[in-house]
Amino acid sequence: MNNRFVRLTFDEVISPTITGLNLSSTFKVKELLAVVKNQFPGESKKLFEEEGLELEVLKLDAKGWKKGKVRFSIEFCPDEPEIEETTQSNNVEINQTSSPLDDIRQRMSKDQQNNS
Repeated sequence: MNNRFVRLTFDEVISPTITGLNLSSTFKVKELLAVVKNQFPGESKKLFEEEGLELEVLKLDAKGWKKGKVRFSIEFCPDEPEIEETTQSNNVEINQTSSPLDDIRQRMSKDQQNNS
């Protein structure tokens, strides 16, 4: 599984590229979860809680059915990694780097002090 997936909050807005859902073209995560809950009205609470919904899974690499629980969460993985913005600490470091003019400024300052 890809470790770049992050869980979305209920108020984040998503826009699926698939059709056929009973939703508008963009919607909040909580609206999608409401549609899923309507499809599983008797067990919907278990689908979204730590407890999970009891079921069996037949996996390709397993020997027969495996009993367990499932729960839903909506996660997102960007196609391209986000570029982090420059932080203020980075700006301070940039401003504190030496400039070719620093030597000239120091000489001018010393000359002014000597002439005073």
